[in-house]
Amino acid sequence: VIMSHAAFDHVTLWFEHDLNDMLQLLQILDFFAGEQRERSTLRLVHTDRHLTRISSDELLALASEARPAGTARLNQATEAWARWRQPDPRPWLALALRPRLEIKHLWRAALVSDGIFPLTGSGVSRSERFVLDALLEEPKSPARLFADFNRWHDAHCGAYMGDWSFWSLVDDMLFADKPLTTRAVRYRFGPQMGGPALERYLHEPISLTQFGREVLAGRDDHARTNRIDRWLGGTHITNATLWRWDSLNHRVIPPG
Repeated sequence: VIMSHAAFDHVTLWFEHDLNDMLQLLQILDFFAGEQRERSTLRLVHTDRHLTRISSDELLALASEARPAGTARLNQATEAWARWRQPDPRPWLALALRPRLEIKHLWRAALVSDGIFPLTGSGVSRSERFVLDALLEEPKSPARLFADFNRWHDAHCGAYMGDWSFWSLVDDMLFADKPLTTRAVRYRFGPQMGGPALERYLHEPISLTQFGREVLAGRDDHARTNRIDRWLGGTHITNATLWRWDSLNHRVIPPG
């Protein structure tokens, strides 16, 4: 559809503030920066509210607030999209500290990105650490963990991941070579899952293993024990190229 934009007099982009939406917005604005289109005909609605949760009257009100994307935003999107794709994550993460950004909520996207890096001292990410902390006192179901995670993250800096992404994080902890968690359900989440299998997956409690407790206490290291293989944009985080996050000094530490 986007490739046929010239057939329309005006194009209005609707985006929320979460990380996935921000990345899609950057990619699309970067595309339009290279197109021969009158800048005033490209408009943007950018909100920190979830569009699926608001009424039709509120949607109409938001539509009236659409503003031209503008050359400054297009240029910034091109810069930010290039930073996101670099193998070194530091230029991207630095956007969280820039005093003025033309693209609303861009700082949030950069800020929440630190949640993917293994932490110094424990080797789990901040998101994984949240799960371990939540399970310390009592077992909890994936559904309860996801609800608690969203409330916690929204209170700090905005939505970070959807439910499918969260289930993948939970499953990786459960099915690691040396598991951090344990539960009676011994299968991973799949998008095709439904019926009793999905209900059991969502509501069967998860508990910490002894290894999970040792990692949470800082007496063992998940990234030195288990396989790490994940991407943040163009940055490949593996055991051999292990970028870590230093929470005390709020900075990423390069491999080696």
